[in-house]
Amino acid sequence: GYKPIDLLQTNFILWVEGPSDRIYLNYWINLTDKTLVEGLHYRVMFYGGSNYKSFLRDGKEFSLEFIRSLNQNFGIVLDSDRKKTREQYDKRKIEIKELFINNNHYCWLTKSREIENYIPYATFVESVKVYHQKNAIEIGESKFCDRNTVTDLDAKEEFKSRIKLPESLFKVIQKNKDGTTTGIKANELRKGVEEAIKATGKITFQVRKVEVAKVVVDKKPSIIDSELQTEINKIVRRIRKANDL
Repeated sequence: GYKPIDLLQTNFILWVEGPSDRIYLNYWINLTDKTLVEGLHYRVMFYGGSNYKSFLRDGKEFSLEFIRSLNQNFGIVLDSDRKKTREQYDKRKIEIKELFINNNHYCWLTKSREIENYIPYATFVESVKVYHQKNAIEIGESKFCDRNTVTDLDAKEEFKSRIKLPESLFKVIQKNKDGTTTGIKANELRKGVEEAIKATGKITFQVRKVEVAKVVVDKKPSIIDSELQTEINKIVRRIRKANDL
């Protein structure tokens, strides 16, 4: 859906997963170097999350030929989608990162789960409240939490029959290999089941990512994460170099 001028007549293209990422990246680039203007010095384009598989794949192998044909100066930002610190990176994303780096192109494979995890926590929570008109919400604060799935604390609890047992209990049951709860104390089992039932009563909703991103940048938050600042500095240097600045 892009016009030829968007792809061919810009000096640098930064590919990101989606439109909300574009809002954040543009904000951070401008915050770091106000002389750079999107549409004049660079373009932030989005490739649609997991669509990177077709976007970069040539047969069974990843290739840069297609995006090279659009512009010689480019980089990419990939969300890690990791749910915990020690979780391994997706092998395909590691392969993409190596492909870009080995060919002297910029690639940022985030350490945190996704771009939203680099927004100051209080700013993000307040922005969700403002846009979704909620008074009491719960959002995971960790760098590996899904910040776009929000618990509405004011919503009425309606418990469901299907539950998900805590991992600690399920591991014991799985180890028994016969579906029994042997080895689990009665009070631990009861507590685990009650917690699982209560969890079904939590009413969650998905953040409207683009609209919330607009509220976030209107609040003009600072860059407080060192990884984010390092990567934005790298992007700015790439854009300036592509524009002979």
